[in-house]
Amino acid sequence: RPSPSPTFEGRDVFAPAAAWIARGTELHHFGAPADDLVRLETLHPAFRPGTVARVRVLVVDRFGNATLDLARRDVEPILSAGAPAPRIVVETPGGPVMDLLRTYGDGAPGRPFLLFNSAGHLEVAVREARASEKLGLTPGKEVAVAIR
Repeated sequence: RPSPSPTFEGRDVFAPAAAWIARGTELHHFGAPADDLVRLETLHPAFRPGTVARVRVLVVDRFGNATLDLARRDVEPILSAGAPAPRIVVETPGGPVMDLLRTYGDGAPGRPFLLFNSAGHLEVAVREARASEKLGLTPGKEVAVAIR
């Protein structure tokens, strides 16, 4: 078994569901069909140290975490190059967020932070609060991202 994701163990939900489906369980047993699906276009911004890019909030989840249109693969080469390690800074309507953490549990209650979610996208979160409300983030909202 692969190591668990620090943010979401999807295989613990989806693998058992897939097994039930493979055994013939009908889909309606898993809940109501989703009818509000939206296709999201991604920007794939190009980054260099010292530059600022505009990215969008892709989605706000039910906890108020805001997923940005910035994948780990887009910034990993910069973040792993040299010492001191560069920092990601996200300028939100509610102020800058710059603490890049590994898990939600690493965040201090009420304090905004960044992490790469299980899909590999940068996410703005606040432990025990809603980042979307605290920082004014909504789907489609553009924010500035800098690597310093």
